Amino acid sequence: MYKNISLVFIMAGARSSGKVLALVALLLALGGLSLQLYSMFIIQPDITTRRTWYVENPDSYNTDPIDTFILIPNLYVSIDLKAGESVYFLFICRAAVWENGGINYVQVNLAIDGIRIPNAVNQVQLNTGSGILINRVPLTFQYSTSSLAIGIHTITVLMIGGDTSNYVVYSTLLVQTYIS
Repeated sequence: MYKNISLVFIMAGARSSGKVLALVALLLALGGLSLQLYSMFIIQPDITTRRTWYVENPDSYNTDPIDTFILIPNLYVSIDLKAGESVYFLFICRAAVWENGGINYVQVNLAIDGIRIPNAVNQVQLNTGSGILINRVPLTFQYSTSSLAIGIHTITVLMIGGDTSNYVVYSTLLVQTYIS
């Protein structure tokens, strides 16, 4: 008789243990869902991209005349900057530097409204041997500013080089406005 009574108590304990386990699982699921909703609707990301412009030019352009800034043709973006927006720029190309028996280079610069931006620049410079070899390398820069005035701006890229046979090819320009 006592064996039956203890069996009943054990079975009753097992049923309440299952209910507790189910309750804990339900609370964990509700907690996870609450955190997900909180992160989706309450916490805002630090940076919000507003608009994106992209242009590419696969053509090759020589740095001729040498040591002169030359606009890369057909590679420009016009943007309309709104209040509170900052701007991010990314330029990528392939640069070719001919071996001319000395120091040779290709440089690219960002220009905003025709004004070269000194901090938005990159250069490949090689001490070359004399020969007929060409060195092709990726050349890129990125730049971000929050000090650009509200309004319409034209973004272009300039190139300069130390040999008329140097060139840039496969140029791309990405411009994004964002709020931080």
